[in-house]
Amino acid sequence: MVPPLYLGPDVPIARTGDQNTFVFYKDGVETFVIHPGFKGKVEEFGMLIPFPAIPELRKVTDNIFPHVRAAIDP
Repeated sequence: MVPPLYLGPDVPIARTGDQNTFVFYKDGVETFVIHPGFKGKVEEFGMLIPFPAIPELRKVTDNIFPHVRAAIDP
C-alpha cells in the first residue's frame, strides 16, 4: 500500500493492525480476501494488486476474518 500525498491537519489513513490476506482455490476459482489493516475514507485509499484478468469484487464483513483464521490454524 502506498500512502496518499496529503497536506492537511487530519491523518487520512491510519494503520489499525497487520494486513490479513487469505487465498483459496476450488473448482478452478481462486478467491483472494484482504483485510488491509488501515482505516480511513475509501476515497483516499487504494491498493494495486496485479491479477491475470479483471476480478469480480465484493465486500465481506470484518467478522469473517477470525472465522477463516480459526479454520486454517485452529
